[in-house]
Amino acid sequence: MKVNFLKSITILSLTSVMFISCQEDDSNLSGKTATENYNSVNENDPYVQKILAMGFNIKNIKELKDFYLVESDIMFPKDGNISGTAEKSAQAHANSLVSMENITTIKVAFHNSLPISGNDNWRDAIAAAMNDWNSITGSRVNFIMSDINNYDIIIGADQDILSNGVPASAYLPALGKPGYQIIINLDAADNRVFSESEKKHIIKHELGHTIGFCHTNGPLRGEHTDAGGFNTILYTPNGFGSNQDPDSVMNTATPLSFIFSNYDLYAVRYLYPEIYSMNEMISYPLENASIYGSGGFDIFWRASFILNQDIKMEVFLENVLVHSSIQKNDGNAYIGNYGDGQYKIKISSPSNSSSFDIVTFYYVND
Repeated sequence: MKVNFLKSITILSLTSVMFISCQEDDSNLSGKTATENYNSVNENDPYVQKILAMGFNIKNIKELKDFYLVESDIMFPKDGNISGTAEKSAQAHANSLVSMENITTIKVAFHNSLPISGNDNWRDAIAAAMNDWNSITGSRVNFIMSDINNYDIIIGADQDILSNGVPASAYLPALGKPGYQIIINLDAADNRVFSESEKKHIIKHELGHTIGFCHTNGPLRGEHTDAGGFNTILYTPNGFGSNQDPDSVMNTATPLSFIFSNYDLYAVRYLYPEIYSMNEMISYPLENASIYGSGGFDIFWRASFILNQDIKMEVFLENVLVHSSIQKNDGNAYIGNYGDGQYKIKISSPSNSSSFDIVTFYYVND
């Protein structure tokens, strides 16, 4: 028997949250889906208009009782204030991450809708999944058990929102804090009994979403029409075409990966290193490196080092400012070609001038 779990939690506005509905673990699940509960959307509806303005296709928007379901992956609550600045979400990370301070102690609580015994008891698997994240050396990610009166993430049963083939879903981070809720479909796959290993994998994947990780193979499965909001992490597969990590815990669909891949481990250490300083925020180009090209070059930085949703970027050529802009703190940008010579790039927080990093390098047209 399911409890009305979602209604016991205040729904946050879309200026701060998005909801990931994951079919990652169960492409082998059979039975009906929730598609028959969807309604056709009215493209003239103000909420739908705002979703369309974000770049989504109306063909990929479905209407539920309390939510709009977009690309089978993102849920927008109808009673929220949909912000036109929101992005699609999808080793890659979302536009919003957990702050370096908050990532060290993420308090997780069980809602009483989770059974304490029987096949629907997920509590041991949740604890095991948390332990797997905490055991990654060189990372400051740390989940701890807490109680219902003091939590960052609460985990409970869904209220028949998730389709038959979706075992669990999670919110993305917002305002420097982890996604505040994970819901589990206790009736998934026509009440299939999941093994403890499968339960642990599913929760481990959902915990990854709560700290900002997207689906590693999302683009391969056609979840995204472009790269907006899908921010690849330097030196990891980008999820497009054949550039994949088949062993990633953050892949959607089978086969399941019960352990973190090497790229998974690199990605979490990249975003949330155990020890960090601001002068390590810019990860590429390297200091005093020489870059050869013709059109321009990419720059990568650790977006989790600055809490702001935007960063200020300044580009100097031979100590002369040639470019200054405010742009999304999504971890990467493309810099145009301003000519040969010594470049200096400064990335800083628009609200805190003391939070910045500078890299100096050489660019040569070839």
